[in-house]
Amino acid sequence: MKSLHTYFIALILLTITMAGCQKDDNFLVKEEAFTLTASGFNGSDSELQLTIDTLTSGSPIEAGSSFSRTDRYTFPASKTSIKVYITEKKTGKPVYEKEVKKGDYTLQVNLFYVDGKLIEKPVAPAANPDGFRLVSYLFLPGFTHYKGDIDIVYYKKYEIVENGQFKVEKKEELARITTKVYAFSDFLKAPSFPGGRTEINGKVYYINPEVRFFKSGTDINYYEDAGFTISAGTSLPLPLNAKPQITVISEQGIPATRHIELYLQTQF
Repeated sequence: MKSLHTYFIALILLTITMAGCQKDDNFLVKEEAFTLTASGFNGSDSELQLTIDTLTSGSPIEAGSSFSRTDRYTFPASKTSIKVYITEKKTGKPVYEKEVKKGDYTLQVNLFYVDGKLIEKPVAPAANPDGFRLVSYLFLPGFTHYKGDIDIVYYKKYEIVENGQFKVEKKEELARITTKVYAFSDFLKAPSFPGGRTEINGKVYYINPEVRFFKSGTDINYYEDAGFTISAGTSLPLPLNAKPQITVISEQGIPATRHIELYLQTQF
């Protein structure tokens, strides 16, 4: 009987305690959950540090890469708002700041950080026009440090086999746009065409598309005037997708020889 009596006393005390907590503001809603969803591209050479209120994430955003992440935070009962900060980890330079009020349960951030500033990603059309491919390029020449405008040129290339090697016999320029580096270009409207091996007037050709980046207003490769070279076979990504593309292009090379080894690409 004594054990049963003790059980009932404990139950009554628990009920009183719960009732006391539910007066005025329920303690369960004093601490409100907040979710931050961040995505985009960090085109700088520094990791980016994320801080929510006074809590700094232990997982920075890597340099030179795309990212997509979700972070959660619980509002303290004493605060009605907090701030979200994104900074360069190397320098502490502010990149992004936003105040979030209690009750704003989610925040979505789409962030493209290049050349020390935030830029807007273009909105891709829903579909390619008939007979064409669309692509917007963001070119990041962090290796050559090229600063001028560029022409993005799309070719139809005709090659033949001579002495066991492919040789370009002719090119047809099909599209050209001018853009700035570290900025998204307009959408290149590239005509699509059947490629591969074909015979024309008894001669065998291999027909393929090609994209080149030139010094604006010329047919000079953008890197040549700066004294850089490039590996044979290194090419820029082609607009071949059935959907419009948004593509980030960056260089990778050997500083000692001023030689471009390849182009890294990230699709969005």
